Amino acid sequence: MCTTELAAIIPLQAEMKQRGIPVRFIGLRVDSIAQHRSRIKDIEDYAKDVLKHSGKVTYPMIGDLSLKIAKLFGMLPYDAGDSSEERSAADNMTVRSLFIIGPDKKVRLKLPQPMTIS
Repeated sequence: MCTTELAAIIPLQAEMKQRGIPVRFIGLRVDSIAQHRSRIKDIEDYAKDVLKHSGKVTYPMIGDLSLKIAKLFGMLPYDAGDSSEERSAADNMTVRSLFIIGPDKKVRLKLPQPMTIS
């Protein structure tokens, strides 16, 4: 996910909580946790400046350096290798996707988004 998608979660999370809808958001990138942390200010700034929402990043973000989760969910090809650190930034561009996973832990919706949209 990129900054725009991660920022869009901030107001959605607040709205779902206000409506009493028990939704959990999780961000996933093929970067390290340290790289995620370094981007939090950018994400919150985007939410504030563009989305006009001053909330904070309160959802977890997964650092998928092994590419296991990205490959499991079809965001990278199965033969993509075993580590994002061995690959170029262009090779690490995942298919940005939204997944809705039900309480039974089954994927109920997969919504891929082309890189050109965000």
